[in-house]
Amino acid sequence: MPSNVIEGQGFMATVDNLLPIKMTSLVPDQSAFNDVLKVGAMPVDVTITITTKGLMSAKKFSKEEMKKHFAPVANEVIAEYEETLAKELEKLAGTVRALAKGGGNGAAEAEKMVAETTLSVNNALASLQGAIDTAINARVKMEAQRDTNLKEARVVTTAKVGKITIAIATSVVKLVATSGANIKSYLDIAKQLKTAYSELRQQLKGEQELAADVTRKLIAVRDATEPGKQRELLAEVEIARKKYRDHLAKYLRQMSSIGNSADALTQAMKQATTLKKGVEIGAQAMAVKRQCTVLQAKYDAGEKKLDEMGTLIVQLGGKVDDRTTIEKLLALDKETIIACVKAAADAASLAKAGEALVTGIVALA
Repeated sequence: MPSNVIEGQGFMATVDNLLPIKMTSLVPDQSAFNDVLKVGAMPVDVTITITTKGLMSAKKFSKEEMKKHFAPVANEVIAEYEETLAKELEKLAGTVRALAKGGGNGAAEAEKMVAETTLSVNNALASLQGAIDTAINARVKMEAQRDTNLKEARVVTTAKVGKITIAIATSVVKLVATSGANIKSYLDIAKQLKTAYSELRQQLKGEQELAADVTRKLIAVRDATEPGKQRELLAEVEIARKKYRDHLAKYLRQMSSIGNSADALTQAMKQATTLKKGVEIGAQAMAVKRQCTVLQAKYDAGEKKLDEMGTLIVQLGGKVDDRTTIEKLLALDKETIIACVKAAADAASLAKAGEALVTGIVALA
């Protein structure tokens, strides 16, 4: 006997009445938390099937009737889930904002909260189908009191909801990682350091030529035999000496500037107790400061030797045939060059170390 034939009653007809409900996102309005969280769309695809039965014929509900009687019920259940989910996301966003301002353990805690919320929400969404099914069954029973076509109706609900994906907004990730440290102030210092290192590298390129120019001109004075030529060459030595001295004076100003910036960064790192790499960056800054101090002493010594050379040049004056003074000048020049060449090597090392420090700070932004 066919399944739709009931013994003693005849043919039993059935009709499947379908109500599809589709939403592009379970939480369409993300304005309350999208400043710190990026949440996937979570599309909703629900199909409600109400199967009616009747002897020989069964009730066929129109689309309008299905929407009128049953869509509001399903939408109310979906709205409850939407509200619960929105509250969970707003709560998570509040935690992330707090971490970005320096609370808690920074990035690790934020990621843990995101994982916990994701798991909790997906577990809750798994019950959406059953909740809609229960609500529609209740409405069918209520409607059956006035519509006999629904007395033996059967409800089947299928619901697909995209699993939630939650990520901390890119603009917030690094801020959370720094636990609210004032990165902008560090970047300002890094910018000053970068400029100083760039100038230092450029200046190093011209140092050897300046030093060599002084030496060449001093040797020319020593080798000249005519007093008039010697005076002319001595004047050129003085010009070259002044250029080289000004060059070293600029080095000293650079060392002072770099040292001050490194010192400021060291102090800032001591105060940035929540900054993950604060200790590392602070140690780098202290190393740069020490290098600057050493270099300042070397360049200061070189500058003093050039000043001594200036004094000897004045003493020579018309006595350009004073071989002792000329030899003293050459000796001082040699000492100056040796000291400054060593300093130049240290300065190149400083520039490299300093640029590594700047890179570390910039990476925090």
